[in-house]
Amino acid sequence: MDSHLPGAAFNFRDVTSLFQQAAADMHDDQMLFMDGFSLQDAMAAFEIGEPRLDSGYIPPADASKPKFDPLALLLPEELCWIIDRAFAYEMEWHNGNFMSHTVLTFLYIHHLYSMDPDLAPPQFFNSADQGRPPELVMLVLRAAVAGLLKCCDLTWRELSKGAVQDTEDWQSDKCEVYLWEGTPVRVITSMLEEACIWVSDSPKVPYQWKDPLISRLQLRKALNASI
Repeated sequence: MDSHLPGAAFNFRDVTSLFQQAAADMHDDQMLFMDGFSLQDAMAAFEIGEPRLDSGYIPPADASKPKFDPLALLLPEELCWIIDRAFAYEMEWHNGNFMSHTVLTFLYIHHLYSMDPDLAPPQFFNSADQGRPPELVMLVLRAAVAGLLKCCDLTWRELSKGAVQDTEDWQSDKCEVYLWEGTPVRVITSMLEEACIWVSDSPKVPYQWKDPLISRLQLRKALNASI
C-alpha cells in the first residue's frame, strides 16, 4: 500500500482499480441508479480534500492553522469588506448550502464572546493607531455579527415550519452553534442602532466611510425586522 495515500496510516486500501474495472463497460454519459441510494449518498462518498467541506479529510501532520485574532484592529474599509463577505456567506446558506460550509466559516462568529467590551483587555482600548479605533471591532463589528446570527436564527425558524424540504431545499443543521436564539430582536436592533449613532457622531471614522458603514448596519437592521 502506498504510504502517501490519504488514510494510509489508518490501514485504508486503495480501491481505484476496483472502480475502474466496475466502470469499464460504462459510457462517459451513462449513470446507474439503485433503490435507496440518493445523490446525497453519492456525494458523501467523495473525499473533497478541503477541511471545511470534507469530514473525512485528514490534514498533513505539519499543517498549521493560521492564527486568528478577533480583536485585531481594523480600518473602516476593512470592516466594510468583512461585513460584505459575511452577507455573501449568508446568501450561500440561503441558496441551500450547509451552514458549516458558509456562515460558520466566518470566524468572528466563534469569537463573539471575545468582542464583549466588558471582557476585552484594558490595553485594547489604549491603541495609538488613530485609523483603527477599537470601537469598530467592539461596537460596530460585534453588532453586525450579532445581527447576522439573529437573522440566521429567524430564518431557520421560518424554514423549519415545513415550507421547504430539509436536505433538498436547505440544510437545517446548526452544528450546535448558538444563533442568539434566546435574545429578542429588539436587543439586536438596539446594538445596531447604537453602532450607527457612534459611526455617525464619532470623529474617529473618516467622513467618506461613515455612509458605507451605516448603510450596512441599517441593511442588517432591516433584515432582522423583516424576517
